[in-house]
Amino acid sequence: MITRREVVFALGAGALGFPLDSIAQQHGTIPVLGILFSTSTHPHIKTIKQALIDRGYIEGKNLHVEWRFWEGNVDRIPGLVGELMKLKPHVILASTALPTREVMRVTKSTPIVFVGVGGDPVALGLIQSLARPGGNVSGVTHMANQLGGKQVQILHELLPDAAHLGVLISATNPNAAYLNDIEAAAARLRVKISGAKARGWSDYEQAFSALSSASVKAVLLQPDAEFFVQRQRIAALALDRRLPTISWDSQITEAGCLVSYGANLGEHFRSGIVYVDKVLKGAKPSDLPVEQSSEFNFVINMKTAKAIGVTVPQTILLRADRVIE
Repeated sequence: MITRREVVFALGAGALGFPLDSIAQQHGTIPVLGILFSTSTHPHIKTIKQALIDRGYIEGKNLHVEWRFWEGNVDRIPGLVGELMKLKPHVILASTALPTREVMRVTKSTPIVFVGVGGDPVALGLIQSLARPGGNVSGVTHMANQLGGKQVQILHELLPDAAHLGVLISATNPNAAYLNDIEAAAARLRVKISGAKARGWSDYEQAFSALSSASVKAVLLQPDAEFFVQRQRIAALALDRRLPTISWDSQITEAGCLVSYGANLGEHFRSGIVYVDKVLKGAKPSDLPVEQSSEFNFVINMKTAKAIGVTVPQTILLRADRVIE
């Protein structure tokens, strides 16, 4: 006897007229999904795994997943890409621009789906246009470079007397548009901007010391996978110097930074798996318009605010999507 759950699953798996088991039959083997990700402790790994299940994929039955993590060390990316390419993946899911670029460098035929790209993928050279990506690449962008101005505005409301802001900049991040957006917003508000570059954890303490010595009143974190990996260390450095910080990711606020404003990255990564699913069912990346995140979250860590002596106005608290007590 067929249960209602089995019927629902069957309908979901074959809703596009392409049963998932037939993918394996078509290729003569189980399709391989290669995933390049920043860290094995990333909270949205669970999101991705659940999204695959929700699309009807069962590891070992109709999909084989190969994960590779560079753990914040971008120098490892070429080697990890080489490992994945030897497995002849049917599609590669690449998180952020640098690994996407590396995969593009070594293959013009293997489909690539990017996620976690905070910059304009056209300006970054990943695609030809948002509507018609061209080539073998498409995906989802949270367009964090467009949020820099909004983040400056939030800090200005939170700290109206702060005439000097700092930016922690990743030396390996190609997303210069974020900095341009910050500088334009700062100019409108007559706020001075100072930047400090860091390439790895060994540079962070020196960068924060430089920003502190420059008497900045708060620090913006450039959207970057390495900064996400090192979010707890960055939060500790900022707390030690009583510097308010703003980022693009609520997970960084949970780690101890003061506020964040950015895309709902849970939805962002789920959308990435939708693209993977479409490619595995025969779609070409060149025909899949790039999706831009449309849901944004504003999160405040009140525990951090109290620790560094920042009074958060009620008007800002009321606008927050979440307040961490």
